[in-house]
Amino acid sequence: MPRKRGRALDRNQVVLAALALVNEEGPEACGVNRVARDLGIKPPSLYNHVGGNSDLRMAVAVEGYEQLRASTLRAEKRSSQLETLAHGYRAWAKANAGLYRLMSTTSLDPTDREYAPVLERGLKPYTDAMADLGLDDEDAIHGIRTLRATLHGFILLELDGQFRLGQDADESFRRCVATMLRGLTS
Repeated sequence: MPRKRGRALDRNQVVLAALALVNEEGPEACGVNRVARDLGIKPPSLYNHVGGNSDLRMAVAVEGYEQLRASTLRAEKRSSQLETLAHGYRAWAKANAGLYRLMSTTSLDPTDREYAPVLERGLKPYTDAMADLGLDDEDAIHGIRTLRATLHGFILLELDGQFRLGQDADESFRRCVATMLRGLTS
């Protein structure tokens, strides 16, 4: 959707335009040329706001992590923080499939001063869920990795239409989370 003439463009508007394209068309739409075309401007104009495709992709991923965190914090409360987090995570990923796919292939560096705060904020719901289970710091990191790997695998299989048997995927997910919860607390 082209922007209205005479209105100044900023980095946030560029990122939001890219984010919308990614959710509509998939991660491959996250490029300077594609976003510029959508905004009705020439690609070199975007370089005033982003440093190129890699920077644009990183900025979109960061926005995605912020949205995911906010969504999991608003998720319907379940019997444990881990269940609340898992179900909120899945709901958000399914509603934002293109962005979720982009995030899954964009790695943020925890030592980068620009992205470290985003990662810290994003990690907090996970560390809270692990603390709720009584896990110490080291076990919590392993638990977070287990949780993320399990959720990510389930969600990608689901998004790719791999669950074609007659059983309800929601019930499979509930059982998956319950099994993970039992494993982390044993």
